[in-house]
Amino acid sequence: MPPLQSLEVAVNADRFGFAEVWIGEMASYDAFALAAAAARETRRASLWIGALSPAIRDPVSLALGVNSVSILGGRPAHLALGSSTATIVRKWHGREWGGNLERVAVSIGALRALLAGERGPGGFRLRSAVPGTQIGLAAFGPRMVDVASRLADRLLLNLLTPAQVAQFRARTRLPITVWVPAGLDPGAATLEQVVRELRGYLAAPAYAAMFRQAGLSEPAEIAAAVSALGDLSAVRERIAEYHAAGATTVALVPVTAEDAGGEGLLRALGGKAE
Repeated sequence: MPPLQSLEVAVNADRFGFAEVWIGEMASYDAFALAAAAARETRRASLWIGALSPAIRDPVSLALGVNSVSILGGRPAHLALGSSTATIVRKWHGREWGGNLERVAVSIGALRALLAGERGPGGFRLRSAVPGTQIGLAAFGPRMVDVASRLADRLLLNLLTPAQVAQFRARTRLPITVWVPAGLDPGAATLEQVVRELRGYLAAPAYAAMFRQAGLSEPAEIAAAVSALGDLSAVRERIAEYHAAGATTVALVPVTAEDAGGEGLLRALGGKAE
């Protein structure tokens, strides 16, 4: 989609009364740059940034990024961490891959201190720390879920079926946020966009394994199983399925091929306008 549509989605979510805006990172924006723009263009929504890999960003850079968004938005911003993939960490960024459990645990500990205004590595301290930042963790395997349960404020899941979310709910008492692609009255272009995005995830071993566990292999059937697509009633029903499975928050990822800025979807579900 055109790059600025990402910012339009954030603004529309805030306009229509959604409580949170989640900002990830792939190949268009630096997540903190986009979050800073969203912080200035929105008024009420809490901003969550990530999931970002501590293999790519050290605790000081993560703390600086999320604290910058908090200052610019006049409200605490929140941060999600995750392992990412070997392709992104090793091939794209030229960083070492592996040791993710320890790296995540160490990063969360360092971040807690820095975001509280304490001194961190080498004596660094944020000059104007904004209190209230939460830390979430994206996890697939049971050991990373254990790390999340001990150290994080939320567990973040992506592209799972409601039945799989229920399996994670059985492992942790943390609040769970699940990312779900969503489109209202989808046509061919919407379905094509979802399938195209899913092909990229299929190349990541952890995602491919989760899809196989759910008995899914083809992008089209995966799209139907892990998305909220259809008329308004069908979209609401799928969201309700995720909540019934144990998701605390369903983070909708608007499919914009036929719904610029996600406006139609967000207006229908949010029900508030200014």
